[in-house]
Amino acid sequence: MDEVLKEAIVERDSLFNNMQTIIISTVDKNGKPNASYAPSLMHEGNFYVYVSMLSKHTSNLIKNKKASIMILEDESKSERLFARKRITMDVDSIVVKRDSAEWEDIMDLMQSKFGESISFLRNLKDFFLINLKTSKALLVYDFGKAFILSGKNLNDIIHMNDKGHTKSK
Repeated sequence: MDEVLKEAIVERDSLFNNMQTIIISTVDKNGKPNASYAPSLMHEGNFYVYVSMLSKHTSNLIKNKKASIMILEDESKSERLFARKRITMDVDSIVVKRDSAEWEDIMDLMQSKFGESISFLRNLKDFFLINLKTSKALLVYDFGKAFILSGKNLNDIIHMNDKGHTKSK
């Protein structure tokens, strides 16, 4: 494996491992876009959010099923604001049935990650656990460093442009 791909794996893993929240882009039944965020847990290549029906993104995720999510490097830690490290993913949203084995397992993992907030929230009936099933992603971590991620756990990586950006004359 060449050095650029090894570097991309390190950057991907760093973004995944340090992620606390994701940016969520949804559309409503009329095609009106909505940008939001939610605390998230990554498990077996999928992202899970536990969100209230009081939020627009929740009803959009339940009704439309298609969304885009992003993990974005903190501005204060970015070396270049025009090339912030980020992973953007196409997802299909699947509501996890309350009190199912999957629901219990993921909620326990969320409680381990987010603490007592989940203990309180998990009993609220207007909240839904949603699996944001990933299919394809774009990793960008510098100028000319863009990679398509796919496959199980987004482990297949293809460098989009090994020459970098071009300049006008």
